[in-house]
Amino acid sequence: SIMGSILSILSSWIITLTVKMKLFRSGLKEKHVDMLVRSSDPAVRVHVRAHYLERKPNGGQHQNDLFIIPGFTAHADVVLSDLVWALKPNIPSGWRIVVMDLPLHNKNICNFDGKFPDFEDIKNYVWTFIEALGMGQN
Repeated sequence: SIMGSILSILSSWIITLTVKMKLFRSGLKEKHVDMLVRSSDPAVRVHVRAHYLERKPNGGQHQNDLFIIPGFTAHADVVLSDLVWALKPNIPSGWRIVVMDLPLHNKNICNFDGKFPDFEDIKNYVWTFIEALGMGQN
């Protein structure tokens, strides 16, 4: 029905607006990085575009990273933007905040190749992500 379509469009718009407001107030920006991730088969590397959220350091030089990995039921932009907003006054200057979405979550679904990652694949993904962003090198 036409009313159902209107409600569906309105609901989608409200959710999108809510997410954008949460990202704005937390200071997080949507970003992505292209990387080659080793799969559980050591001979195979898979090209992945990893989507994540980042807040640059407040004042001062970039000194440290706060790396947040959401749980399997939490999206980075909807749930963890609230956490970053709540932590905002307590994060020392010079700290960059990075919130990584898990493989196949949210925008990372674009990397789905028909195979669900096992524990080894997720571990390789996380370490490759950390290296790609140069985390822990300060």
